[in-house]
Order: sequence, then structure tokens, then C-alpha cells
Amino acid sequence: MALTTVLTVAPFMGYGRQAEAACVPDPVAPTYTCSGASGAQTITSNDAAVTTVAGFGVTTAAGNGITITGDGAMSFIDRTASVITSTNGHGLYVGATGNNTDDGAVTIETNGAITGSAAGIYARTDGQGDIDITADGTVTGESGAGIHAYSNMGDDMTITTGIGSAVTGADGILADSEAMGNLDITANGRVTGLAGDGIRAVSNLGMGTGLDLTITTGTQSSVFGRENGINANNFGKGDLIVTARGIVTGEERAGVYAYNSENGANLTVATESTSVISGDDNGINARNYGGGDLTVIADGQVTAYSGDGIRAYNLGGVKVYGGGDYDFKNGAGQDLTITTGAGSVVTGERSGITAFNGGAGDLSITVNGLVTGNDGDGIRAYNFNGDSGYIPPVQRRYYGAAQNMTISTGAASVITGRDDGIDVGNTGAGILAITVRGTVTGQGDDGIGAYNFNYGDDLKIVTDAGSLVTGIGGDGIDANHYGAGDLDITVDGRVTGRGEEDLFGSGIEAENDGGGDTLIKIGGTGLVEGDFAAIETVSDGEQTIAITNDGVVRNLSAESDDQAIYTGGAETDVLNRGTLIGYVDLDDHDDTVENAGLWNMANGTSKFYDGDDEVTNSGTLLAADDKAMDEETVLEGLERFGNSGLVSLVDGRAGDILRLIGEGPGEVDYSATDARLAVDAVLGAGSDGLSDVLFIGGNVSGGTTRISVNVVDVLGANMLGIPVVDVIDCETGEGDFVLQDGPIQAGFFSWDLRYNALENWHELYSSGIGIGAYEFAAGITGAQDIWHQTTGTLAQRQADLRPLLNGTQVTPVADFAEPVAPAGVGRVGPGFWFNAVGGWLDRDAEQDGYTLDRKQSIYGGLAGFDVATDAAGGETWLFGIFGGYLGSTLKFSETNTKWTYDGPTVGAYATYLNDAFYADVTVKADFLSISIDPEDLAAAADDSDTDGVNLGGRVDTGYKIGGTEGVFFEPQATLAVVNSDIDDTEIYGGDVDFDSETSVKGRLGLRLGYDQTAGNAVVYSSDVTASVWQEFNGSNDASIAVTGLDDFGVADDTIATLGDISLGFAVTAPEGWSGFLRANYQFAEDFEAITGNAGVRYAW
Repeated sequence: MALTTVLTVAPFMGYGRQAEAACVPDPVAPTYTCSGASGAQTITSNDAAVTTVAGFGVTTAAGNGITITGDGAMSFIDRTASVITSTNGHGLYVGATGNNTDDGAVTIETNGAITGSAAGIYARTDGQGDIDITADGTVTGESGAGIHAYSNMGDDMTITTGIGSAVTGADGILADSEAMGNLDITANGRVTGLAGDGIRAVSNLGMGTGLDLTITTGTQSSVFGRENGINANNFGKGDLIVTARGIVTGEERAGVYAYNSENGANLTVATESTSVISGDDNGINARNYGGGDLTVIADGQVTAYSGDGIRAYNLGGVKVYGGGDYDFKNGAGQDLTITTGAGSVVTGERSGITAFNGGAGDLSITVNGLVTGNDGDGIRAYNFNGDSGYIPPVQRRYYGAAQNMTISTGAASVITGRDDGIDVGNTGAGILAITVRGTVTGQGDDGIGAYNFNYGDDLKIVTDAGSLVTGIGGDGIDANHYGAGDLDITVDGRVTGRGEEDLFGSGIEAENDGGGDTLIKIGGTGLVEGDFAAIETVSDGEQTIAITNDGVVRNLSAESDDQAIYTGGAETDVLNRGTLIGYVDLDDHDDTVENAGLWNMANGTSKFYDGDDEVTNSGTLLAADDKAMDEETVLEGLERFGNSGLVSLVDGRAGDILRLIGEGPGEVDYSATDARLAVDAVLGAGSDGLSDVLFIGGNVSGGTTRISVNVVDVLGANMLGIPVVDVIDCETGEGDFVLQDGPIQAGFFSWDLRYNALENWHELYSSGIGIGAYEFAAGITGAQDIWHQTTGTLAQRQADLRPLLNGTQVTPVADFAEPVAPAGVGRVGPGFWFNAVGGWLDRDAEQDGYTLDRKQSIYGGLAGFDVATDAAGGETWLFGIFGGYLGSTLKFSETNTKWTYDGPTVGAYATYLNDAFYADVTVKADFLSISIDPEDLAAAADDSDTDGVNLGGRVDTGYKIGGTEGVFFEPQATLAVVNSDIDDTEIYGGDVDFDSETSVKGRLGLRLGYDQTAGNAVVYSSDVTASVWQEFNGSNDASIAVTGLDDFGVADDTIATLGDISLGFAVTAPEGWSGFLRANYQFAEDFEAITGNAGVRYAW
């Protein structure tokens, strides 16, 4: 081609300077420099290289602002922020019309402001070179694109906008390449498409020779399109890659629309954490008909205002016939992969994510952030594998060559759908696998809806620990399987089917019409609950159903009489090692329930129908749990019940029933291996006697079941028997059922279990007087111990005062002529004192073979007033009165029966002192309120209340050997007598008449002490005393009357002889204050007690 150069502006002047502002050769064509303010500029030159200098600008109303055309490499470089404006054409037009010595190429670089009434920048090559456009300023196309680039037969096309740039037009950027190279667009500023797309890129439409199409937006970018934010169409043979790091908005269509034709390879859309993508139809709409993978990565925000947040199609080629039928080229695409990042937010007005895979690979969706479908599903995905070629419309949904389908959600993910949380269908040739680690919610229907059609293999659903799957309107998980493999569901999180819009909303609903078994496993951290049932599963082709629970399976109500498991159409095996709450309904096949955990079906009816059905219990079967009502629990349609664990009807109320029933009379076989049965019972005569009952509608074939009885109340004796196990018209006998630990103690009696051959049941009956009766006699002893222990502290307090009283006596002189004036009695009286007492007694006792070991605590406070006086002959008297309040708790070790005593005490005392001899006399009365709590003997029985009075006196005498100072010895003797009178009381359905018992005790002891008066007149006294006590009353007795039996008596033997060691210390100040502290230890073969008291006194 001949080289020609035409400059259609004014000629240049001599002297090396321009005659006027223009683009002129510099120094000669094809190099041009543009300067000054000018009108339209047109440069026609091969390989034209045009640059600008500062101050250059163009304003024109006629044609393009600048037109540069020619063969070869054409360039326009503006680094001086030129302003170029055309009101009747393109702002800047650069065209390479063909090749020259260089391939026909276009290079544009500008940081200026370019405006055209058509395009802001229009670049075209008809040669074989590149188009390279860099815009760092402002580019505006008023009716055309901001930047419009067209490559007819060239190589690469590259468009880059800088940070802070603004490109605006009908389309912001329009890139159309029929070239053989790459098409690459990078937007770092603002790109606006006022009527069309923000960025529109078409690679090789109708040609198929191009390479990769890549669009990238920077972190500070903002791309807006009236239709699409980004519209990328790849008809070339390379990859289509869209990466968004900033804001992308499609007002009427998609935020990002990416189309990869059947000529293309991979399609990738990636939005980074800084991105905000929004569109009306879809946030991201990616369609791959190419031969590679479709990958969508969303780490930022993606929003659709009327469609799906992310919509991804991976399909083959499509041909539409005139009649409306379709011809699909299956397997063109490979894998379809969608991944959302941990901080991502994907929202669709319809579904959050919609994915259709008809490619030859796998469909995989991984969600780590938030996905919301406001009016559809959170995730909606379908995997297709079916016929190719000519497809009638009725079959058009089932094309494709897909393989596996995998849905996975991260621990921090939250997926919400107005319909389903996750709704997936697989007609691919592989497995359908769903793994949930976060939260999935279906507001109007299911949490997870999964359909595995007949092209598929296994259907596997796993929810990890900490996950939460909820179907508010329907099921937590709804799984439908028609594939060749197993239907396998594992739950380690929480799965809930609330069923608010579905009468049959279950935690798990599973239908199997496939080639494998149904396997449902609830892990140790798992919880499955539903409104209709926790688990509802049906086999349409007799596929075996196996349910294993190590967690919690229950109805949504958590009530034991609601349905927990429903199965139909196949043999069912249920293994419960966790907690199963509710009844089961297992259809008419050979079904088994093995309970190795807790199964609470109280007041419910489990049905097994026809077939050979068996329940084995090695854990706990709870058949009653509500003490407010009588409950009837039924296992119906059984052939065998094997018990090697605990069957419990204990709920604090007698009268509950458990029935084991076969399909007909006598068809249940009950067997026991280390088996236990627990029942509540009210023990009494006639209709007052009532127990929970196990009814067995068949034979007891072997083994022994040990029965434990929770005694709710005792209302008397029953010699006729209270039925506990009723075997209806079948075989049982002695030894099939026995009491857990032999006869039980309840109320006044011992109770045992026996077989009643006439009625063919096993019954409780009163077998003799029990430990509970003997405790009443021991209660008298407890009252007496209160008196003895607290009265002893008074005598000890008086001993602590005797050194002061000694100081008041007259001491004769050597010649017996004149007495020495003694210290006056005013030093010790009158006085007021307070004394705190406490004691702990431990007594081992046995009566008629029953152990009556008990522990007693005694506590209280006493206060008194006394006065001392001298008498003739050196005698001294001390008189006083006192009162206080005492309390005591007596608890029996075997039965936990507790007696509580409390009440006031009053009394008087006197001390006589004559030189070394003394005598103390104390009279005391205790007025006691007594409460008897039966505890184990009748747990639910009310306490029995009565009153008692202790009235008695004590005399202590002794002789002090030694002076008023220093060491002394003191032989002692005591006689104590108390009468205890306790009012009669009603308890256990009978009357207790306490004998009025008198305890008489004597003591001999020796006191060793030391008295010292300090120089400041403070008196110190300390001592140790060793004693032996003897009880002269052999026992305390009571009589018991129970309707239907003769009255009988019970007794409690007293401790005959015991030792006593005490330590005391007292100090008295001359100002009248004194304090005292004393501790006692008493002991015998089956008895020990520790008591103590401390107090203060003030005399004036």
C-alpha cells in the first residue's frame, strides 16, 4: 500500500513554529504533536504516532474531535490532560485500516477529558495487531459508549482505566473483538453505562478464534449499567474470567453477566471481599456452554432485587427447532463450582444461589457466609445427566452428562430461603452429598430438600456438631432417593421440622425408591425433632431401614406420648443408644427396636403390626413420667420383649400401666437377663394399696426380673397383696420376679413380693413388722438425750463458779479466836449469764434384726439469773433460774427418716457449798415440738407432727480435796431423772402411742483441777473430769395400732454404761465478768458423743 499523509488543518509556518494550534508532523510524518486549542483534527497516516503537549484541546461541532486513521501501528498518547470535545461525533477516533510494516494496531493513552456525542473514544483495527487503551481521566460518550473498541481481525485487545478515572456512555465500555488474541479489560475507576451495560465485552461472535476474555475491576472501582453492570460474552476458544474487587451494579438486569459459548473453555467469576455486586435480575448470572469448568467465587456482597443472587448454568450447546423441540449437546461443560467466603453476603429476591449443571463434571457448592433467598430457596441446585440429541420439550429438564453433586456449608454460614433453605436435585451419574456445618433455614418449607433421581448413586446428608437445620414450614430434612446407592443421613447437629405449613412436617423425612438401603444415624451431639415425627421414612421397594441414635430423637413437643419415629414399606431396625422420646410406628414388617439408652414413651402407644417384631431393652425404658396423671403405655403387636436393662414406671404416682401386647392373645414372649423393673406404690390395705403394673400378654419364658419399689405413701398393712406384674392367661411362676434387694422397709412394716397362682400375678404384701416401727421407740430416746446433754452443761457451769464461791467463805485463824473477814458474796452475785450449747451423738443400734443406727445433733442457747448468799457456819448458797431454746435433729442411717425437735426450756437450780463439800440441784423442763419426716419409708407422705415434754431433775455432789489455790481433787456423784412424755401421732395409716418413759442415770467421777488467783485478782480455773454413767431404764417403748391387725409394741434399748471425759476452763475478773468453756466426750461400745458449751456471766 502506498504511504500517503494528509493533514487537513492549516499549514505550518516557517521558522520551525506552527502557524496556529493543530496536530502537525514533528518533525515529519508519521510522528505528530498536538498543541494549543483547536477545532477538529484529522490525521491520515500509516503508523501514525500522535502525542500532545500541555494546553492542547479540541472543541468541535463537526465530526470527531480527533480522527486518526491509517495502516500499521496507530497511537495517540496524551499525558497532558487534554480536553477533547465533539458535539457531533466521537471524541477520539483511532482506526488501523490494515497492516503496514507493522501489524495494524491501535494504542491510546490519555489522562484527559474526552467527550463525544457518539463515543468518547472509538478504537478499531482491521489489521492483525493489538488494541491497547489506557484511560486515566474522563471519557464520555453521549449517545455511544464511553470507550468503544472493535477488533476485526487483530490480536489482543486491552482496555485499562485508572484509579480516579470516569468513563460514561450508553455503554460505559464496549469491547467487541473478532481477533485471534486475548480480550482484557481492567477498570480501576468509575464506569457508567447510562442506557446499556457498564462494561460490555464480546469476544469472537461468529468467529470462535479468540483466546481469553478477562475483565477485572479494582478495589476503588464503581461499575454501573442501566442493564448489566458487566456483560461478558465469550465466543472464543479460551477462558472467560471476571474478577470484581469494587462496586458493580446492573440496574435492570445482572450485576455481572458472563456467557461462555460452546467454543469456550473455562468460565470463572470471582468477587473479592471488597466487592459489592448488585443486579435486578441476578447479582451474578454465569452461563457456561464451553468445554471447561464454570467457577463462581463470591467473597463480598452479591444482591439481586428481583432474581437470584448467584445464577450459574453449566450446559451443552442448544439448538431450537421450529417446532419448539430442543437439540442439546451434552457434556460440553465440565465442573460447576460455586464458593462463597467467610464474610460474604449473597441475597436474591428469588433464590440466594441457583445452579444448573448439565456439564460432564461435578456440581459443587461451598458456602461460608450468608446466603438468603427472600422469595425462593437459599440454595437451589440441579445436576443433569440424560439423553443428548433430539429432546422433546417434555424431557428438556433432564439433559446433561453431570456426575457428582456436592453441597457444603461452613461453620459460620447462614443459609435462609423463603421456601427451602437448600433445594437440590441430582440426575447426575454420581452421588448427591450435602454437608452442613452452619445454619440452614427453610421458612416456608424444608430446611434441606434433596432429590436423587434414578441416574444417581448414593444420597448422603451430613450435619456436623454445632449445625442447625430448620424447616419452619415443613421438614428439617426432606430426602427423596431414586438412585442406585444408599440413602444415608448422619446428624451431629440439630435438625428441626416445625411443619407450620405441612401437616406431616418431620425432623427427617426420607423416601427411598432406589437401589440401596436407608441409613439414618444420629450422633452423640445430634438432636432431631419434628412436628409429625422426629424421623419419618418410607421405602417404596422394601429397602431396609436402619436407624441408629446416639443423640436425642423426639417429637417437636418433646412429649413422650407424641410420635418419635414412623417407618413404612420395609423391615426396620432401630438402635437407640442415646435418648429417644416418644412412641414408634413401624408398619407390618419384621421390625426390631434395640434400646441401649433412654427411651421415654410414657403414656404413648408404639405399634408394630404384622411381622416378626422384637423389642430388646438393655438401657432404660421409661413408661411413666408425669405424677399429675395416671399413664398407660403400650407396646402393641410385639412377638418378643427382652429385658436386660431397666423398665421404669416411677414418676412419684402409683397407678401407671405398661402393657406388652401381641397381635393376638398370648403372643408376646417376655424374657429377662439381669433385668430390672421399677414401680411406684402406695402401700396400704384394700383400695388404699396401689402399685404401677406391668401387664404381659404372653409367656414369661425365662430369667429373673428384679423389682425396685418407690414407696410413694404408706397407708397401712396389706396381707392380701397388691399386684405389680400381671401375666394375662399365660405362663409365669415363682422367681420370675423378685424384689431388687429383698424385702423393703416401708411404714411400720416389711414388705415382700410373692407369686399369686390364683390370679397369675406377682404382688406386694406386708410380711412383718419393719424397721420403721422401731424408729418410734428410738424417738423417745432422742428426746431424753436432749434433756441429759443440755442439763449436764448447767451442772458444769455451776462447777465453774465454785472457785468464786469458795472465796466468799470464812477462813479461820490459827488460834480460832477471831475470823478473818472474807471477800463478800457480792463478788459472785447477783449475776446474769448466757450459755451456748451444742452436741453431736452417733449411736449404733439393732432391734430384732433391724439396724437403727442414727446420728443426732443438739443445739441451743440458755440464759439465767442467779444470786449468792452466806449462811451461818460458813455455808454458801447460790440460787438461780434460767430459760432458753433448744433444737435437735435425729436422722436414721438406714431409712433417712428425720426427727426434728425444737422448743423452749425453763428451769431452776441451787448450789450448796460448805467448805470442801458441795451439792448442785437442777430442775429443767423441755417443751418440744416434734416433726417426723419418713423420707425413704414413704417419700411422698406428709410429715407427722406431735409434741413432747421432758421433765426432770439432777443432783450433783462432790468433795474438793485441796486448797483454794493450786491443784485439787474432787470425787463426784450424780443422779439424773427425766420423764419423757410424747403425744400420740398418726402416721403410715396407723396410730403410735408413745409410752411415758423415765430415764434414771447415775454417775461416779473424779475431777482433777487447778485454781489460781493472779496478782490482778483474776481467778483462773481448769480441770479434767473422768466419769462413768449407768442407765437404770433398760428400754423405751411404744405401741402401734393398724387397722386389721392386733396392736403391737416396739422397743429401743438404752445404752447401759458409758464413759465420760470432760475438759473445762473458766476465768473470772474482779470487775464481775467471767467466762467459761467446756467440752465432753462420751463413749460406749456402740455410742459416742461430743458436746460443748461456752458462755459469759456478769455479776454486780
